[in-house]
Amino acid sequence: MFRGGYRTIGEGHHAAVIRFLDIALGPEYSDVLILMERMRRQRNRATYVVAGIITLRQAKEAVDTATGFVAEIKHRLTPEG
Repeated sequence: MFRGGYRTIGEGHHAAVIRFLDIALGPEYSDVLILMERMRRQRNRATYVVAGIITLRQAKEAVDTATGFVAEIKHRLTPEG
């Protein structure tokens, strides 16, 4: 987003990032973005509504998903990627 001159501001910025990625990356990434949206909503509920609703397994899945996604995007953004 930043590379393209876009920034999010205010409430809903995490959701805006996921929407941007869905448009920018296309259907190839729809499965992981659906998962990330689900994790974003769950994190939001855990932060603002009910603490302790995220299991250790869910937290590990979130970290593993994010780590793999970041590595893939870094690869796409490098000149040789």
